[in-house]
Amino acid sequence: MNTVTICDDINMKRHRSGLRLGGDGENCGCAGCAGCCTGPRGPAGPAGSFLGYADFYAILTPDSATAIQSGGDVPFPLDGCAGGGTAISRISPATFLLPAAGAYLVSFSVPVSGAGQLSIAVNGAELPYAVFAKAAFAINGSAIVSASAPSALSIRNPASGAGTVTAAPHICAAVPVSAHLTVIRLA
Repeated sequence: MNTVTICDDINMKRHRSGLRLGGDGENCGCAGCAGCCTGPRGPAGPAGSFLGYADFYAILTPDSATAIQSGGDVPFPLDGCAGGGTAISRISPATFLLPAAGAYLVSFSVPVSGAGQLSIAVNGAELPYAVFAKAAFAINGSAIVSASAPSALSIRNPASGAGTVTAAPHICAAVPVSAHLTVIRLA
């Protein structure tokens, strides 16, 4: 049995099982295939583009622990990558500008020592559906938020929280670790 026959045999078994194969838009290339592996080519979709994204971060070392009091915001003092049509930018080390009305995916990760919670706040209001608790050595959160134009975004130790949250690497961390806030405009 040669290679072509083995390939044809495998593809024919896939045909009989109903498994659809990718390909060049015409067929999978096996003998007897008449385009059964793919359907007709559909119309082209709209051109995609980024609506806007930005990453802000902090480098944490054991000697740079940051205490965030109840009602206080987590600082992300360094700028990471940013781009797209909407200029998501910094207002202060702990507050960020969402310049256009729309939906934003907000994700963060903050290494902490001790227990605690952090929430996403828009225009100073903590979002009740976006409060996250510590898991292992960090507080991680992600939510889609709706914002009017312009809006201020922050990651906050809830005012009703149990007390101070300390942003710091785990005591066993051999090298500095980072805290990140990533914002992507979805619509």
